[in-house]
Amino acid sequence: MKIKRNAAAAALLACGLAISTSAALASGYRTSLLDTQGAVGSTAWGLNDSGQVTGHVTALDGGTRASLWQPYGARVELEHMGSALSSRASAIDAAGTVVGVSVLGLAPDSPEYFATVWSRDGRARALATLGPGQSWANGINDAGHIVGAFSHIVASQSRTDAVRWDADGTFHTLASLGGNYSQANGINGRGQVVGYSGTADGGGGAVLWESDGSIRQLAVLGAEMRFTWATRINAHGQVVGQSHASFEDAQARASTWLPDGSVQALPQGGAIGASAYALNDAGTVVGFSILGGGQHRATIWEQGTAQDLNRFIDAELAQAGWYFSEARAINEGGWVAGEARNSMTGEVRGFVLSPVPEPAGYALMLSGLVALMAWRRRGT
Repeated sequence: MKIKRNAAAAALLACGLAISTSAALASGYRTSLLDTQGAVGSTAWGLNDSGQVTGHVTALDGGTRASLWQPYGARVELEHMGSALSSRASAIDAAGTVVGVSVLGLAPDSPEYFATVWSRDGRARALATLGPGQSWANGINDAGHIVGAFSHIVASQSRTDAVRWDADGTFHTLASLGGNYSQANGINGRGQVVGYSGTADGGGGAVLWESDGSIRQLAVLGAEMRFTWATRINAHGQVVGQSHASFEDAQARASTWLPDGSVQALPQGGAIGASAYALNDAGTVVGFSILGGGQHRATIWEQGTAQDLNRFIDAELAQAGWYFSEARAINEGGWVAGEARNSMTGEVRGFVLSPVPEPAGYALMLSGLVALMAWRRRGT
C-alpha cells in the first residue's frame, strides 16, 4: 500500500511539473555569451535538450576550432584531426555526439574538407565516403544518423551529392532531382531528411527525402518565389527554410512547409527579408530578419507572430554594443542559440537564451507541490 501511495504521489508531482512546463510561456530569457577562452570570437550552430551548445571559436591565427559548451559552463575544444587547419561543428544529438567538418591542409594552398563526427569524449573521426572528394556534415538525429554532402568528380564533371551516414558509419548517396548539386541539411527521428537539390534544367529547390530514400520537391510560395532551401525538419514532419525570387536575391522570405505539404511564408513585420534556420517539435521557429540597413536581427516565430529576440537582451549587453544577429538552433525546452555581434567593436560571440517562465507557470508548479504535501498528510 505504501508503495502504491508513493507512486501516486510521484505521479501527482510529475503531473504538476509537466503542466507548469508546457503551459509556461517565456516572459524573458537568461542571456549568456559563449566563452571564448582566449580566442577572438565564437559562434553557435547546434543545441540539444540538455543545453549543450556546439559551434566554433575563431583562434588568434584566424583558424576555427570546433567546440562544445556545457550548459552555463566553459568551452570544451573538440579534438583536432591530424593536420587540420580548422574545424567547425554544425549539430549535436541528445547524447552529445557532434558533427561538422575538418579542414585539412594536405597540399599547399589546397585545403580539403572532411565530414567529421566527434564522440561524447571529444574524439574526432572522419566519416567515410566513396572515394576522393570533399565532404561535410550538417545534421544528426538521436539515432546517430548523419546527413551532409559529398563533392567529387564524376566523368570529368564536378558534382555534389546529398548523403547520409548510418550510425555505424555506412555511407549512402541520396537521390537528386537530376541536377549536379544537392545537399542534405537536417534529419528527424523518423529518418526524414531535408535539404536542396538541383534539377537537370538548371533549376532546383527545397526537397524532402523519406526514410526509404524517395525524394520530392517541396511546394513554392509562388512563381516569383520559386527558389527555395530547406534547413531543418521536426518530429512531425514540419520543415523550415527560406524562399527567394532568385539565389542572388538577399530579400528571402522565411518559410515553413507543413506535414500536409503546404507552404507558408512566416510573418516578417517591417523587415525586408528573413530566413528560418531551425524549429522544435512545438513548431517554434528561429532564424533572422533583415532590416532596411541590411542588419540581421535574431528572430523567433511563435503562435503566428515574429519577435525580435533583442527585446530580451540584457541591458548591460545592449549598452556595451551587443545585439543578437542570428538565432540558429532551438531545443524542446525553448532554449535558443545563435550569434551575437558588437556594433562598437565588431566582435562576434555565440549566445544562448534560456527561458524564464511566466508567473502562471510558477503557480502551476507550486500547485503541484501543495497537492503533493496534502496527499502525504492524508497518508500519515
